[in-house]
Amino acid sequence: MSAKGNDSEKRHRHDVGEVSHGAVTHEKVTRAIQYTLAMTVIASALLVVYAMSAAAFVQ
Repeated sequence: MSAKGNDSEKRHRHDVGEVSHGAVTHEKVTRAIQYTLAMTVIASALLVVYAMSAAAFVQ
């Protein structure tokens, strides 16, 4: 018989709380890069919205 989901060796690393990709020591660097990338995307979108709204008032 197999114990479904109870054996930590047979469970996927996401299910046991391990890092999804790369080494465990690089987790903070990966999170910082993801945060920076997300902030860059958000800032770019806001800049586009601002430029479009500013261009609407130019005659």
